[in-house]
Amino acid sequence: MRAINKLAIFGNGLLSGENLKEAKNYDYLIATDLASLKLINKGIIPDLAIGDFDSVSKKDLEFQIYPLIHLKKIIPIWNWQLIKP
Repeated sequence: MRAINKLAIFGNGLLSGENLKEAKNYDYLIATDLASLKLINKGIIPDLAIGDFDSVSKKDLEFQIYPLIHLKKIIPIWNWQLIKP
């Protein structure tokens, strides 16, 4: 495994040109949800994608994200009865 000295996490905010230029300066890139697809479309392949990917089409997941990135799909649990005061 390679050493990781600089890590960046990209969210689905504004992925500006300046942020994308900086992506090359990191050893490890993590993208969340739709940010992973946006980065791929800009030619930047994240090392890891995390999220529930509800904003990404099934076609994009199967043909663009799955083949390129180690994916951790998280299924949110929205059961407020589990939370006790």
